[in-house]
Amino acid sequence: MRRRLCIGLIFGLFVAIPTLSQQSENFDILKFSLPKGWQTEVDKDSFQLGKEDANGGVLLTIFKSVPATENSKENFSLAWESLVKPMVTVKTAPQMQPSNSENGWTTESGFARYESDGKKGMVLLVTASGGGKMINLVGLMNTDAYQQEIGAFMNSIVLPKVQPVKASPMAQPQIPQKSGFKYTENRFNDGWTAVEQEDWVRVTKGNATVLIHYALPDLRSFNNLDEASVSVWDKIVAPRYSNLKNFFSRKSWYADGDFMNGKYFVEGDVTDPSTGRRAYVALYKDGNAGKWIEFIMPDKQSFQREFTTVYTQDGTNWAKLSAMVGYNKFAVAPQDISGAWKSSSAAGVELYNIYTGNSVGMATTSSSNEFTFAANGGYTEIYKSASGVGAGLNYYGQTNKGRFSVSNSSMLTLTNRFKGQAHEFSAYFEAVKGGRILHLIRGSIEDLHLYKVR
Repeated sequence: MRRRLCIGLIFGLFVAIPTLSQQSENFDILKFSLPKGWQTEVDKDSFQLGKEDANGGVLLTIFKSVPATENSKENFSLAWESLVKPMVTVKTAPQMQPSNSENGWTTESGFARYESDGKKGMVLLVTASGGGKMINLVGLMNTDAYQQEIGAFMNSIVLPKVQPVKASPMAQPQIPQKSGFKYTENRFNDGWTAVEQEDWVRVTKGNATVLIHYALPDLRSFNNLDEASVSVWDKIVAPRYSNLKNFFSRKSWYADGDFMNGKYFVEGDVTDPSTGRRAYVALYKDGNAGKWIEFIMPDKQSFQREFTTVYTQDGTNWAKLSAMVGYNKFAVAPQDISGAWKSSSAAGVELYNIYTGNSVGMATTSSSNEFTFAANGGYTEIYKSASGVGAGLNYYGQTNKGRFSVSNSSMLTLTNRFKGQAHEFSAYFEAVKGGRILHLIRGSIEDLHLYKVR
């Protein structure tokens, strides 16, 4: 199905008679059929067609599509002010016709009497809004001699089917997704508010919006950080904006970190299709282990005042940018940890004889923890480890059973752990795509980073 822009009865005059339309034409995103014998003129911004005789004439102008909001009535008002009023003198507000919505487009239309160069007539504006764009048609007419041909032309116009634009983060309400966890919002003492959403954690304060993305695109095929950064921008940022200007992808420098673990940074000025507003957007990742963080500000100067100035080469203070990943932190409720959670880790070091330089094997160590938290407050922990050099591994395992409790939504206590001791952990959730990671930290002694297995 394709959308037909039909206003054949807008004045109660136009009647669709498609047989009068002849030559098929394309302009921008439109397809239409030209009435036989009409004159045309085309440039990069508009397509005009018209016809006149001794009694008067008609001039129809189609303007190239431009980025716009999804509010069709606001788009019409903007087009009336920016297109109609500079063209002719109108003394009254347009007489509006009913809206028409189909296949992703909403059409608004209205007309009024006009004066121009001593001549009087009727001016018509039709605005079609959809897919983050609007396209406008302005008609000037001071005769009713061509009603049938105009009606046929209007009925021949075809717009491509579009999908509604997903609101960008600047326009999205601060509404948490329904993830099943009790706590999906966190208000920090420094004024930032974090909300768990479908594809990111959205962190806001004043006019600043920061998205901590869940997505971690594979960068192994890229040798240069700036090329990798552009690729990620194209995947997770660019589809939500339009009209990109002042685009810059920063190269990596040794002062940022080692060659394979530098800072990823891209920036640009964009238009938010859902609001029509301009904004500054920067995408950043702190080394290989970092998360992609998107900064959305009214302009670059606001970004620099709130966070930092990013220099082309050395000298950037990255601390505030990197610290934003710490706002992906949510409180823990006892019912949220019911089930089985697991963590695992491994490390290896190649050993060499200091006298001969020959390898004496690799020293490896690995361990895993699996916790099962029951609804009645009991828990079972199964700990396993293996360590040694080469094939000479030593294995160790232990099972602990006890009780767990959560206090202040941030502290988890486990009784009867190693040697019967009770251990207290600082606990918080990190939101990830489709779930959570449970972080348990016991001072500098023990860190557990658990994902749910069942």
